[in-house]
Amino acid sequence: MRALSTGRFVLLSSSDRSQPASTPAVTRMRVVHHSIPQWPIDVEPRYKDHGPGPAPPITVGDVLYTIHRSLRKRTSDADWALLGSWKQAEVARAYTRRYSSMPQMYQLEASKGVMRVDYLGDRHIFRGLVRSHDVDGLHCWRMIS
Repeated sequence: MRALSTGRFVLLSSSDRSQPASTPAVTRMRVVHHSIPQWPIDVEPRYKDHGPGPAPPITVGDVLYTIHRSLRKRTSDADWALLGSWKQAEVARAYTRRYSSMPQMYQLEASKGVMRVDYLGDRHIFRGLVRSHDVDGLHCWRMIS
């Protein structure tokens, strides 16, 4: 979705999603969020079967898809154990809010357990990316939420 100046939101078109995600275009990038630095998100073009020649650039759609998939991964008991009690309570509230917001899928969503997105707490709405310093030859971006 994209925010309009009127405060309304519209879905991204296929054309929007197929645009290069950065200028200059890149074929690999890393996205990090300050709340979950233990889980950097490495983005590559989703459709690598492009034939001979250089790899296609990462698109807006590639970035959004990869961030979504990464944040929907279930966390482990070991991840939970590393949290202090205050952070555990915050993550638990976010988990409860997430599955409670889907009445039709309440049980299914609750059964999936705590996910990485829950570690973002109240700051779970994607607002964009800001260029960061490059690491290990990867173009790095900081996720704003």
